[in-house]
Amino acid sequence: MKSLPQKLRIFRATLLALCLATTSLGARADDATTCAQVLRNVERVRDKGVLLGCMDFYFSNQDLDPQPGSFNAVVRLGYRVLELDPSEVETYGNVSWLLWSKWVSWKEDPARMPDGQNKLAEAVALLDRGETFNSQSVEYFIEAANTLWPVAEYHDASLYARVIRWYRSANEGLATSDPRKIRTLLNLGHIHRKLGLKPDARRYYEAVLEIDPDNAVALRSLKSLDPS
Repeated sequence: MKSLPQKLRIFRATLLALCLATTSLGARADDATTCAQVLRNVERVRDKGVLLGCMDFYFSNQDLDPQPGSFNAVVRLGYRVLELDPSEVETYGNVSWLLWSKWVSWKEDPARMPDGQNKLAEAVALLDRGETFNSQSVEYFIEAANTLWPVAEYHDASLYARVIRWYRSANEGLATSDPRKIRTLLNLGHIHRKLGLKPDARRYYEAVLEIDPDNAVALRSLKSLDPS
């Protein structure tokens, strides 16, 4: 899971252009005050850049979240971003990652994250919804698969079906010359090897070697399938 985009570090300038449907905020407001007002009026904020900037602000300043440590402000702002722009691929990943992380925290210690019980299901539903808006987007398939893979590997293996489907869809849409093609094929190989599906794993590793005959990861992984 990648961090919230570094480009959002410029959000101070963006916030000066804050535009609400019916009100505007003073350009001299400090970041915390401005983002608090954005959060209170989130349903009326129409500037995606402002919302993304405040997501970044609360991600980096969890002590200022209305519920410190919950990341609820980031999630709420992210949902608004996706209402305005359902093609904002990275936001699906960021919000879903936070949601399933809340579920992991709840699972380990319910008192630490009392609202986390149903957040894994919410994360999966959000990624499924994103797929309907981005059904032809290679970027979306990669983002969704990367987001869900860790929770599939360590917490809920049933989610591998989605991860595999998304990586396969990405692979189908990637040109051979695209460097993401090899990474996607390797990921599919690793997942199938993890699941004990050696013939499928072999097929994906061999597909990598068709593109890059000297790929060390694919060569090493193939060898691990048949150590004798």
